[in-house]
Formats: sequence, structure tokens, C-alpha cells
Amino acid sequence: PFFVYMKNIFAFTFGNEWEQAGYYIQIMSPWILLVFIVSPLATIPQIYNEQKKALNIEIIRIILQIIIFIIGGLHLSIENTLFILSLFSSIVLMYSFNWYYQLTIRNKKI
Repeated sequence: PFFVYMKNIFAFTFGNEWEQAGYYIQIMSPWILLVFIVSPLATIPQIYNEQKKALNIEIIRIILQIIIFIIGGLHLSIENTLFILSLFSSIVLMYSFNWYYQLTIRNKKI
């Protein structure tokens, strides 16, 4: 919940010049939150010998991010670029989380 106040936190902590950086953090906060949730689970594909699919997901994520930065840098504002980057990266992370969950459930030994 403190992401809502990041503009004010950055302005108070680092000075008014940093308020814009706090705004950018607000835009990217769903993505950052998902990274903290999903990152510890990234070893699950290794446990179930699914590294190839994990690699493919990462390649897709990186290609999407590069495309978003190129298109956003040429045609969009930084706010819109960060919003789209956060949205698509969050979608990929949610897909990864769901896939990790399905791997665990499918291979659960009773």
C-alpha cells in the first residue's frame, strides 16, 4: 500500500526534484510487487525438469520489453511506456505464477 504514496515519500526523502521518480515507481508498482511474489518460485521449473519452457517464457518477456521500449521511446510518453511495460510484464509474471502452480499441482505426490 505504500506505493500509493511513493511520490510524497520520494519528495520528502530526496527533495522535490525526485517527486517524478516516485510517480514512475507508482506506475511500475504492480510489476514490482509481482516480481517479489513470483521470483522465489522461479526454481520450480528446475525441480520438474521444465527449464525449456521457462527459458521460452523469459525470451518472450525480454522481446516484449525491448519492443515496448523501442515503440514507447519513439512514439509514446515515458508514463505511457512505463504503464504498458508494467502491464505486459505483470501479465507474463501472472502467467508464470499460474504455470508454476499448475506444475506443482500436476506433479503433486499424494
